[in-house]
Order: sequence, then structure tokens, then C-alpha cells
Amino acid sequence: MKRLCALLLMVMTTTTLLTVVDGSCNTIPTHYTLMGSKKVIACEHDHMEYLVGSIIRTTDCDECKCTETGMHCCGIGHKAGAIHVPEGHKIERYQCDFEIVKIGGREIFYDK
Repeated sequence: MKRLCALLLMVMTTTTLLTVVDGSCNTIPTHYTLMGSKKVIACEHDHMEYLVGSIIRTTDCDECKCTETGMHCCGIGHKAGAIHVPEGHKIERYQCDFEIVKIGGREIFYDK
């Protein structure tokens, strides 16, 4: 019985965490493009090309860095990963940033 309760608790915890996780990372491989008559490595994101070393912040809350191996994009702000919200608090989102505030008041618990 104890094992069943432990297993049930683990499944419930995992399910709860999966519902609050909004973060992710991905990589898009590089390609060669012409810059004048020179062939250079470039990254592509949303049909735009970027040179190695470029860093962009997208409107859908990703930060992307172009390296020689690809365009590496990860969520930022509320898309950066799991957020623990203490009991009696809630998340208020402002574009990509967020605050954790007390419900029924403006006491800020966390400001990102």
C-alpha cells in the first residue's frame, strides 16, 4: 500500500510540474550563404539570416544565439522553465518578464 501511495504521489507531482513548465530550447543548424563574393556561415530564424555571434530576442520570448554549430534558442522570462508559485500568490506576466505577487494585494514576492 505504501508503494502504491508513493507511486501515486510521484505521478501527481510529475503531472503538476508538466503543466507549469513552459520552457524549451532548440537548435537550428547553420548553413553557408554569400556575403558579397565570400561564403560565410549563417543562421536562420523566421526567414532572416544572422551572422555567427548575433544574439536576438524574439517576440515569443526566446533568446537566440548564432554560433558555428547553429542558432540556439531558449525560452526567457516566463518561458525559461518551471516556476514555483507559493500558495496564496500568482504570476503576472508582462511581455516576457513576470512577477509573482500576493493574491488580493500588490506585495511582490519575486520580480523578473
